Amino acid sequence: MTKATAGTAHPRAALVVLCAGLFLIGLDVSVLNVALPSLQAELRPGMSTLQWVADGYTLVLACGVLAGGVWGDAHGRRRAFVLGLVLCGAASVYGATAQEPGQVIAARVVMGLGAALLMPSTLSLITVVFPGVAERRRAIPPRRRLGRPTRRRTRPRRTWPYVTLVVCG
Repeated sequence: MTKATAGTAHPRAALVVLCAGLFLIGLDVSVLNVALPSLQAELRPGMSTLQWVADGYTLVLACGVLAGGVWGDAHGRRRAFVLGLVLCGAASVYGATAQEPGQVIAARVVMGLGAALLMPSTLSLITVVFPGVAERRRAIPPRRRLGRPTRRRTRPRRTWPYVTLVVCG
């Protein structure tokens, strides 16, 4: 794989960075839920404010991911990736130093905007770094294995009761 065809001289290093970006997005979606009790005790937000703290990130991410992909296509995938990382990083620092609930909400919203740029650019950069199908399969084998259907069972499994037990338990 050459620099001209792959877009990078170090495709494995690029893959690590891209996967770290996707990991951060997933982590940001769920990590604040652990900290909500201490945030509530320290900043004393109301319930509706606490709801915005918890969901502001996800709302902006979900609403902005399509626009982030279009922006990345127009201005460059790498630029969108870097801008997404910078926005997420700066907003994280701002949110960590927040003294009021509104500042935490603003930080989470900006983090969601950064993630909306980061997610589509990450996925499209993987196809640039690994242009061939075989290269991509070698680079990301667990995802391929998880998506492979099983051929042994002909009738569908009855899984919803177990999911209900997990949710209620």
